[in-house]
Amino acid sequence: MAQPFELCIQGQVRYANKHGIPFYAVNTGHGSTTSQTRFDGIQIDLSILPSGENLPRGQTAWIQGGSTVEVTVDELWGQGYVTTTGGAGCPGILGVGLGGGHGLLQGFHGLVSDNFVAFNMVLANGRAITVSESFYSDLFWAMRGAGHSFGIVTSAEMRVYPRSDRDWSFKLYIWTQDNIEPVLGELIRMREDGEPRDLAFNFGSYALYPGLGTSEIRQPYLPHLPRPSPLSEAQPYLAPFYAIPALITQNGSAPYNLIPRVTGAGADSPQCERGRTYMHYSSYLQEWNVTAQRTIYNLFAENIATNPTAFARAAVLMGDYKHDAVAQVDAASSAYPWRDRRLLKYTYPPLSVSEDRKLTENVSNVVINYTPDPSLDDFALTWARRTKELWDGGQPGIPGAYYVNYAAGDESPESVYGYEPWRMQRLRALKVKYDPFGRFSYYNPIPIRRGR
Repeated sequence: MAQPFELCIQGQVRYANKHGIPFYAVNTGHGSTTSQTRFDGIQIDLSILPSGENLPRGQTAWIQGGSTVEVTVDELWGQGYVTTTGGAGCPGILGVGLGGGHGLLQGFHGLVSDNFVAFNMVLANGRAITVSESFYSDLFWAMRGAGHSFGIVTSAEMRVYPRSDRDWSFKLYIWTQDNIEPVLGELIRMREDGEPRDLAFNFGSYALYPGLGTSEIRQPYLPHLPRPSPLSEAQPYLAPFYAIPALITQNGSAPYNLIPRVTGAGADSPQCERGRTYMHYSSYLQEWNVTAQRTIYNLFAENIATNPTAFARAAVLMGDYKHDAVAQVDAASSAYPWRDRRLLKYTYPPLSVSEDRKLTENVSNVVINYTPDPSLDDFALTWARRTKELWDGGQPGIPGAYYVNYAAGDESPESVYGYEPWRMQRLRALKVKYDPFGRFSYYNPIPIRRGR
């Protein structure tokens, strides 16, 4: 039986269809693709849905459509469980998961989308259905990687895992820009020597660090060690980084549920602030070209210097995720297309990496954010687009690939949803079947021929 909030959403969708009004469901509003700017109609606010999680069998939880990452993590943690989520606390967990969903646990349990068991959802015609491997299995395939284009999810059943009460450890370095090459050189050697067993996530950025004035700095290494182990166990592969003089180093540890907050990604962190303009592009990298990385930094520094006050919070972000469990999932089993886009090797110096060491996945993202000022928009957009071009140019012969959750909105559908011809054919056919009039066409839409 449909719940009251599902009936409400059904009513809104049917009303909008009857009167020819576009509709669009949002949760916390963290989608940043420019395709959203074409929307003008009824906004359906999912954040009003209950956020409580239910554990009927101790193996799965029902996550409500209004739940954020931080709320989900905290409520499951309190019941003795964890599940795969995004790394930042503020986005809605279903918005993250419908596009795949990268996070700290993906190397152990897969993407967020790999852990969906079922969806309660409202279709474009206002009909409420439950989707799983057993019911509407074709739609279940699409929802895991391209779900924003097929329906409004009111709740989802996800696999959960017993939590570990032992803390995670992390290490933070802040280096000046002249250490980009040495730091990346050590990262190369660390990967060549073998993937550290306990490294879940390696985060780097070009950013201005608070308290250091306008000095351009490099924050390229933030490992989280998810095994219940002290930081001392990481010394064999962290030791070379101690030899590179850093402005700041910081050791820390915390329970898994608090790691985003203590590392600056909690729901109240600056990156979750509303009311700012965001210009951004991203790229999955098959190879991380250090020459390109230096050029990207130089562009960052030059553009920051034009207006250091306005662009003080601009950043180039580089996330290197553990990939083991993601790679073990059959690539054809869901609409998520980029299981092969793992960090295979760094290209400086040229080193070969054996197949069994291809265990990380690199997602890079440039975010130019500032207090709204239309006079800065063209400059910031050009800056962000040029950064993406430099990333893509650093891996010649490999088509650009873009994470749907970070897509800017002007990428080709194939570069977002996969280059294999069968993927787009299948997605288009499902779009015609479940949304023939293209009602869900405001989040990196899948193009179809509109029905009459």
